[in-house]
Amino acid sequence: MNEEQQHIALAKWLEGTLSAEEEARLAEVVDLENLRATLSQQENFGIATRPTASMWEDMQQHINSSEMPKHSNRKWWWIVLALLCVALLGGLLYMTFFAEEKVKTAPKETQEIIYADGTRIQLSPSSEVRYDASNWKVERRIALKGQAFFEVTKGATFTVESTQGTIQVLGTQFDIWLGDDAMRVQCFEGSVEVRAASGQTILEAGQQVRVNKNRLVAVEALNSERPDWLSGERIYEKDKIADILDDLTRFYDLNIQAKNVDTEIEFSGVLPTNDLQKAVRYLADSMGWTYEIQANNILFSAE
Repeated sequence: MNEEQQHIALAKWLEGTLSAEEEARLAEVVDLENLRATLSQQENFGIATRPTASMWEDMQQHINSSEMPKHSNRKWWWIVLALLCVALLGGLLYMTFFAEEKVKTAPKETQEIIYADGTRIQLSPSSEVRYDASNWKVERRIALKGQAFFEVTKGATFTVESTQGTIQVLGTQFDIWLGDDAMRVQCFEGSVEVRAASGQTILEAGQQVRVNKNRLVAVEALNSERPDWLSGERIYEKDKIADILDDLTRFYDLNIQAKNVDTEIEFSGVLPTNDLQKAVRYLADSMGWTYEIQANNILFSAE
């Protein structure tokens, strides 16, 4: 067994995927019992939580370094192997217990995430959730960018963090949409607590609240039984043009230019998320703009 084969076999041994035959061959050149004893005391080593590949590369450089004594004895080789195994195990522990999970959708793409507790998240286009899978049973906490519909099972408190505030529930159905400096939270079942810099409020089923620049605006009645975007449209109520244009790029994967357009002004209306021509025409007519569509490029003009 050459050096490269030993490295591969050691990695498989650490992962528990080495066959009995392969382990027997490895035991001929490596004292596995001593390595097990060394690894059992790993907490005494200052294991750096770095990716395995990076630590392997560093260790390989040390092994091949010209500073290594050419007459390295067997004892030195066991020390190198032991340190290599500790580094590899540290990397595996990092990947297993400390790596943050992230799910991100591309423009026009939607994705459903189902957790072991039955909680479901439907992620809209160009959106992202991040969470710590290793601690999920104790603390169900998610960071959101974009828009998502949540169906949360009862259990530990479920928290959604965003740039505009924090949403906390025990078990319910709700939708969150995040704009540039705005947020809309809609509650379809149960109750939802929304916290922003200006205070907090509790939404009951059939209610929604808007947050503008981290300030709660108003609690309003909700006139739909499911999120608008899941029904093929987006309902806007005094939302900034900048956010509407961002939504068009999310749902249609577009490059948008806005000539002489004030993106801070507000728009109210309904735009389809599955009919580009209709959405662009309705927005332009409502705002008094002209527009041109060329492939995935759109030019709006206020002239």
